[in-house]
Amino acid sequence: MRKNILLSILTVLSVTSGMVYAAPLRIAVFGGGAMLGYVPSQVAAQIEDMTQKPMSEIYRGGIFGASTGSLVAALLTSPQAAPAEPGAAASERPLLAPKSATDIAQDYRKLGSQVFTPQLMMNVMMSKFQPANAPMLLAANQAPLEILLAAQFSHTMGASVAPLGILSANTATKDIKLFHSSADGDVKTYQAVLASCSVTDVFGPTKIGEEFFADAGSMGIGKPDVLKPVIDFVTEQLRTGKITDHEIFVDVFYTGFYASESSKASNITVKSVDGTPVIIHIKELAPTRIGYPDAGNMIATNLFAAGSTEEFFAILDKNVLSVTGHEIFGQMLEEILVAHG
Repeated sequence: MRKNILLSILTVLSVTSGMVYAAPLRIAVFGGGAMLGYVPSQVAAQIEDMTQKPMSEIYRGGIFGASTGSLVAALLTSPQAAPAEPGAAASERPLLAPKSATDIAQDYRKLGSQVFTPQLMMNVMMSKFQPANAPMLLAANQAPLEILLAAQFSHTMGASVAPLGILSANTATKDIKLFHSSADGDVKTYQAVLASCSVTDVFGPTKIGEEFFADAGSMGIGKPDVLKPVIDFVTEQLRTGKITDHEIFVDVFYTGFYASESSKASNITVKSVDGTPVIIHIKELAPTRIGYPDAGNMIATNLFAAGSTEEFFAILDKNVLSVTGHEIFGQMLEEILVAHG
């Protein structure tokens, strides 16, 4: 009903004013939180359902992600290989559209059962009591995750169907590293996602080139700010004239892993290449953490280890509703409907 009303208003305005409405530049950012990434993936599914548009089209400015958010971002922007003809090499398979957000929500169910296993939990505990064996134990944890990611993301970042940004941290310098499809087009997507998801005391670090990278939140540098690196990237793109829009929308989707995450809206003003002010509208969305324990990510591993998968997702579904029922989500959805209806 709301969608039809908005589209009617837009149609009247277009006819009476003669104006042509172009979709503004919109960017999505997905935060980290292990299996809690199911929550923002379901929120994204709601957006696609309401607009009947893929996220990669709505967020033409790019989709960014950190840790589990990098998995969501990569899935939303990755070309999917069609079934090969008999005798055809994998490289000869035609590429299809990226996965829908609804498909991704189902992927989280599979991911949890294949990666967050009782053996993973055992290896983590043993690594604490047997430090000398820790690298071997954590590598054993990382192996099934790497196999899954390599099968899903065998292409390079440059082959993404929309701009893709993946946030990780350099283990030596502890600096945040943004792998982006424009500057790091030759990097395999699965490597960047693996680096972003490599919680140091669960999977160990990931080597890309001659450097090692890991999940920023697990490196003792405090809560990673997923928004700042994206704003810095956009500001630099504006300064160099690679982005010319005078109004930009950035939507941040948190998992609720950190208690400090909250839903709010704000604006900042930066300068374009010619000095013109550019307004960046920021909307941050976070679940209310219904049923979340203090150690947010461990609920995932513990429940999967106990085989209580449905109980886990029932908790997360309540948190999805806490996001989609928020007034800021309503404002964001109205903007998207007007632009893409």
